[in-house]
Amino acid sequence: MIDRRTIPGETDAGVRREIAALLRRNHLRATLASTKDGPCLPMETSARAAVGAAVMSSIGQRRAMGVDYFCDASVLSQGGIPSIVFGPGDIARRIRRMNGFRSHP
Repeated sequence: MIDRRTIPGETDAGVRREIAALLRRNHLRATLASTKDGPCLPMETSARAAVGAAVMSSIGQRRAMGVDYFCDASVLSQGGIPSIVFGPGDIARRIRRMNGFRSHP
């Protein structure tokens, strides 16, 4: 199983072509299928947009950062609602805490 997320500027079709080419180069056979119920489009909100500038200023961050996971902010953004994602940092840490898993070194 491969979980390959898109980033701004990419499409699902382009990612599928990228994976198919990688498989061909390495003489591997596989069936490509998607288990998504709908598109998980990448999201990008300008740090200069009012919502982006306000959050960046309030947390003292100068540069916007991208992440490689999907969240509902993408859906909101596609609907024309300026959206940002901010939180604890590494999403893996947050998921472990939510689910009660302990981190082992």
